[in-house]
Formats: sequence, structure tokens, C-alpha cells
Amino acid sequence: MLPLASRLVPGAALLALAGCLGEPGGAGPGASPVQRRVEPVPLRPEDLPAATRGALAAAILAMRGAPESAHPGIRFAPGTEARLQEPFDYRGFSAASITLLHHDLAADGAPGLDLSATIGFVDLLDRRAVTGVMLTFGPERDGIAIRKAAAVRVPARVPRFELYLVPRGRLPGRWPATHAELWTLAAREALPASERRRYLDGRQDLVLVAVGKDRTVPGAPFQLGLAETNGRPVTTGSRALDFDGFPVLVLPARIRAAEPGRHWAVIVQRAEPRGWLGGAAGETVARFDLLDPRGSGARVIPDTPPARRARV
Repeated sequence: MLPLASRLVPGAALLALAGCLGEPGGAGPGASPVQRRVEPVPLRPEDLPAATRGALAAAILAMRGAPESAHPGIRFAPGTEARLQEPFDYRGFSAASITLLHHDLAADGAPGLDLSATIGFVDLLDRRAVTGVMLTFGPERDGIAIRKAAAVRVPARVPRFELYLVPRGRLPGRWPATHAELWTLAAREALPASERRRYLDGRQDLVLVAVGKDRTVPGAPFQLGLAETNGRPVTTGSRALDFDGFPVLVLPARIRAAEPGRHWAVIVQRAEPRGWLGGAAGETVARFDLLDPRGSGARVIPDTPPARRARV
């Protein structure tokens, strides 16, 4: 049997992929692959060899629960496909980015490749979920066999947040069942910037709703509070809702704010999850000017690298 590079894609294409295969050849069971470090690099699908594209596409379909007939020519070894079905519903999310972490001759000695990558999924609401995928795949008579596979959640250290100020009377007695429905409700009923000053007189019952747009660790220790000019939180007591890693922070309040740049809503990340009431020790990761949304700023920290299936 010919090596995978010879049967499915030109050898030069594999070598061009970050130089990760070392010298050509040596794909047989007795070969000792050249080990090279591959620096993480974002890729477009067309940057990948055809065999790798096919294996990744099959993995993504498997994560969505698609039958094996959805990816003809690519077969999963018994029990392998289930290891990719992380307890999260990826339907509605498209694979928008791929970052290659490792791409080398298979360590098990059989013809084929080891691959590890992160896949960034995005939906129509611009919500993002990043997943790490590890595959070992190689040629067989009728196409490609994926011999080993695994998937793991890669949580965002700090999600992007959107803040909404909503009059209490516009909200229902119970929160919607999903993150998307809650976000839609908050955005629809929120005060526009032109009306905020009238409601921020200290007498109106408001609810601040901060909607997280990136999947992070379920139950991540974020708090929503109010702060004065120096940014130091002076009011906390927010409630945290979690939708399989997509956070929503809720803070009922009566707020008096008269001047832009002096009154802020802040999101604080606690050093450890010690409860949501009282205290606000931790790092401020985002803040929002209550009177002038254009003055809001969020410091986003890049991602780093696992519950029942959830519809978010």
C-alpha cells in the first residue's frame, strides 16, 4: 500500500504545510518520523492537503451528529466517531477558522498522519465556540480511515460581552430557556442610547444584562457590577446564568448617572469562584459607559487550551 501522501495528495503539498513532514517517504510501519515543532498557524481550508481537509470535514460532521453516509470515502474505526461527539450541540455553528497545532507522520507506525488543530465555530449571532480536535488517519482501499479521534472544549479566558439596559417592566417573570432567546429578548427591549439619561435618574427599576458571546468554562466566575470614575466596583450582587459555557450576567438596579465617563457597568473575573454575592475582588475585564456606549471598552484576552448536550 502506498503512503497516504502518494495516494491522496501530492507529496509537495504536504511538505509545504509548515514543513511538518520532514523528508519525503518513511511512512511505512518501520519508519521513524522526523519530529518537528509546528508553530500554531491559522489556515484556510484550501491551505490544507486534500486528505487532511477530508478528515477534518468528517470530524466536524461527526461532531454535529451526522451519519457516516454524510462523508463518503472516509470511515471511522469502531467507537472512534463517538469520541468526537462532545456534549454540545454544534448545529447552527459553522467552522469559520482552523489553527494547525501538529501535523506529522502517525506515531502508531501505520501509514498515515497525526493531526491536532483548533476549530473555531461561529453562528449567525456571532457567537463563537472553539474546539480542539486530535485525529490519526490513513489510507485504506476505498479512501481514508480515521483510526483515532478526540475532541475537547477550548474555553475563552474572557468572553466578549454585550451590555443592555432594560426597564424591569419589559422583562417576563421567567428567563427564556436558551441563550439565543434571552439575548434576543434583551436586545429587543433594551433602552437606546438616546433614552438612557431619562431612565438613569435613580428612581427607575432597571435590569442590566451582559450577554457573553464566546463559549467559556461552564459556571465561569464573572460578576457584573457598577463603578464610579476610577473604575472600582461599588455595587455587586449580580446573578449569573450559564448556557453550556455561554454566560449571561444580570443585575437589577436603580442607577443615578448624570455625566458620561463617570458611571460604568463593569465585569469582574474573580480569582476563584467563591459565590456571587458580596465582594468584587478580582480583575476588571470589561467596562461599559452607562450614558455613552461609544465610550465603552473591553479588554479581550486570547483563548487558551470537558455535561449533557445543550441547545444554546
